[in-house]
Amino acid sequence: MVHSRAVQAAGYLLQTFDRNSVFTNHCVAKLLHRIVWEAKMPGMLYQASLFRSFQRVLKSPLPQHKVEYSAVLTPPPPPPPECLL
Repeated sequence: MVHSRAVQAAGYLLQTFDRNSVFTNHCVAKLLHRIVWEAKMPGMLYQASLFRSFQRVLKSPLPQHKVEYSAVLTPPPPPPPECLL
């Protein structure tokens, strides 16, 4: 279960992505990725403030911002098929 305060804290850090360290942005992206894909709760991120922050990230001229947060927007690769031997 994902607590709403975790999303709130991530949203606050996402608003300041341009002043955060690369490591902080990586951690925020990883947290949001886990909420969406591992916890299977994408609805937790359906907030206008998060959408606006993601728009700012995508408009950023610095490529490292887009690389960090692209993991949230793309699904993880499927697991390898099990060997039937």
